[in-house]
Order: sequence, then C-alpha cells, then structure tokens
Amino acid sequence: EEIVGVRFLIARLSHEVELGVSEAVSEARRSSVSHLRKHLMKTLLRCISLAGYSNLGADEERLVVTLRKIFEHPAMFGGGVYSLASSIVSDMVHHDPNAYATLSRHGLTDKFLATVRNTTMPISSDAVQCVPSTLCALCLQHEGLAKVKESGAIAALASLLLNPAFTKVLHYQDTLPMLGSGLDELVRQHPSLRSTTIAVFVRILDRLCQLGGRSPALGSAPSRRDGMSSRTHRGGGGIGGGGGGDPIRTLALSDLDAEAFWMDVDAQHNNTTAAENEGTAPQDQQRRMDVSTSRGEDESAAQLTDFITNVAKVAETALAGSETARAFSQNGGTELLLHLMTLPKLPSNFASFPASNHVHAALRAIAPGGSTGFAKAVHRELTDQIRKTVALVREPKPTARSSLPSTMDDEGLQPYVSAFSSAQMLVSIAGTMGRNLPSTLQELSAPTNSLLISDLGELLGFVMWHISVLEESVKEG
Repeated sequence: EEIVGVRFLIARLSHEVELGVSEAVSEARRSSVSHLRKHLMKTLLRCISLAGYSNLGADEERLVVTLRKIFEHPAMFGGGVYSLASSIVSDMVHHDPNAYATLSRHGLTDKFLATVRNTTMPISSDAVQCVPSTLCALCLQHEGLAKVKESGAIAALASLLLNPAFTKVLHYQDTLPMLGSGLDELVRQHPSLRSTTIAVFVRILDRLCQLGGRSPALGSAPSRRDGMSSRTHRGGGGIGGGGGGDPIRTLALSDLDAEAFWMDVDAQHNNTTAAENEGTAPQDQQRRMDVSTSRGEDESAAQLTDFITNVAKVAETALAGSETARAFSQNGGTELLLHLMTLPKLPSNFASFPASNHVHAALRAIAPGGSTGFAKAVHRELTDQIRKTVALVREPKPTARSSLPSTMDDEGLQPYVSAFSSAQMLVSIAGTMGRNLPSTLQELSAPTNSLLISDLGELLGFVMWHISVLEESVKEG
C-alpha cells in the first residue's frame, strides 16, 4: 500500500528529463539525450508502469508534467521513451477515466496530439505502434474524442504510409499489421470515427494513384499555397470539423500531411540540384541531369512499390470489419485498391512483386464485408483492363518474326508486358473472389459478360501465338 517507492521513481524520472532537456539545449551539437540517460529513463518508465497508479495523489500531477515534457521534445528522447510514455498515458486513462482531466489540465493531451498531427514523433516503429492505442484511450472521454477529431491525428498518422522517412521503420517486423489492428480497434470502440477513417484511406489511395500516374478520382490536388497552410486550418468541415455532408467529399486532400511533405521534398530536390550544378559546365550539367533522371525513375518506382505495400498491409487489418468494409466499398475504396494494379508508373513485372500479393490480401479481407459493391468493382476494373489490352493487341503491326523484340528490355515490348501484367493480376483476383464469393461469381458469369470471355480467349491466343513463334525462332537460331 505504500507509494513512497513510486514517488521516488517519478522524482528520479522528472530529474533525468530536466537534465536531458537542459543538456541537449545547452549543447547545440547534440540533438538528443545520451544513450545511457535514455536507457535509465526507459527503465524508470517501465518500473512506474508496473507499479500502478492507485492513490498517487500529488505525484500524479508531477508524473503528468514530466510526460508532457517528453512529448514536447519527442525526437530528443527517441522512440523507446516516447512509446513508453504513451503507454503510461493510455494505462492511466484506462485505469481511471477521471485521470483525463489531469492530463488535459496540464496540456499533455494537446502536446501528444501535436506530435502526431505535425509528424514530429520519433522515426521509430515503437513510436508508430503506440499511437493508435493512446488515441483510443484519449477517446474514452467526450472531450478527448472531440480533440482527436479536431486535431486530424488519424489523417496525420495514416499519412506516414506515404512518407519515405518512415518507410524503413514501417517495414520493421509487424509494425504495419499492428498499426492496422490499432486503427481497427479505434474504430470498433469509437464508431463515430469510422467515417473519418474511411475518408482518410480513400484520400490516401487516391493520392497513391496520382503518384502512380493516374488522374485523381476525387478532385484535383490543392495548390502549393493551400497545402502549406493546411496545417493551420484543420478545424472546419473536413476531417476534424463538425460540418455535415459526405465525409469523402468534405475531406480536403491538403488535410493530409503527406501533401505538404511532398512539397518539401520537391523544394529540397530543387535546391540540391541547383547547388550541384553551380560552377559546372553546361555539357556536364546535361550529362548529370540525364543520369539523375534515370536514377530518379528507378527510385520513384521502388518508392511507389513501398507505398503500395504500406497502404495495403494496413488496410488489410484496419478495414476488415464488416461495417467498415461495406462503407469503404460504397465510397469507392475498392475501385481505388484495384487501380493500384494498373498504375502507369508501376514496374512492368509488378505482378511478381510482394506488394501485389499484399494488395490481393487486402482485397480478400475487405471482400466479405462489401460483397455486392466489391463484385461490381472487380467486374468493372477487369473488363476495362481486358478491353485496353485487347485494343493494344489489335493495333496494326508487322507479324514477321524479325519484328519481335529480342530482349525483354526493348522499349516496344514494355506496353505489352505492363498491360498483360495488370490483366494477369486482375484475372487472379477475379478468380479467387469468384471461388469464395457467390456474388462475384454471379457478376462475372452473367450472360451479358460473353464479350469479356471472348476477349480473354483472344488474349490467350495472342500469348500462345507469340510463344510458338519465339520457340520456332530459338530452334532456327
């Protein structure tokens, strides 16, 4: 029953936090506290977490003030300290919902939400994983739920999926599935956040399709000025505001921090290029630009694939609930997921990438909840891609063996490889869903779809003809 030990732990933690902040501020070269101090602080936080929070009295306020200082300097203390501090906040609210008043009075909730909203949290898998559970705890009180909505924290958290700085930590172990599970739990416990979460995912998928070379489905992107000012206008009508209307339409694309992030990347790239070209001969500048363009295209394709993996793995768990999946399909989310298979900037062999399997898994998870809308979306996307591929096959072209590209890297072969790769992925999805969902099978096997079957047969004949010609040319060679 004695809490003197906990009091000493809190006092020592407060002392170490004060020393860490003062040292890091006084030494301009240091952007974070020392490793040993971080290790000590993590040990103190774990001990405090195990000791419990009953009858803390005045020590509770001292603990809250100390945790607030950690959230004021998240990058300085690192992901481990940040995640443990967040876990303690979550445990405090779950143990005693009235503790939220103390957290709010000392500004801790605002500081924590600011780290999420402004993407100033440490670039760490531990930090990313702890955010959904802490948001869930804060939403237990009506005031906390309102603050989470107004802050745009869900949009900011989801925008990390399109942030190259977080790609490596998101791919660490089970970070992405745990993030998706946390968002799913948040929506289950607080259904009023469902429309916001779905709107955010639809917007992120639309943004991802734009990065892949497809025209936006939900309206044009905002201007640079709008994007830069979006962080200061989060309260009205959109993700956090109280305005009515369709949540998909009222959520502006500029509400996602990913938009401003990409603007910052563009500015940094332009500054770097100008600095590199300063004092360089024009012919050398052109040669450097050609190499940079080629390298940039490869990096862009790899980055796009990483983003698709991020979004698909989180969507697989975050949107798997029946009500969430149904609303997601009704608001066009399924079509956007299917669009990921046909993006113009995808590698031509994307069908063999793990990212395509993740998209397939996300579609399988969402399909049972939104079966009717899902079946129609699969049918539309498959028909559209098959028609495009057939039109490409039917274009006038010489049929002599000598006209066939000799290597897979030939520029003339790439449109065929990309078109057939996209068609292959969609046919695979349609086949899997047709076996598992009666509604998809009925949609695909309707008498009006005879042309689709005919087009598939024509593509099969085209492939078999080329295989035969190439085998014959190999024998003759």
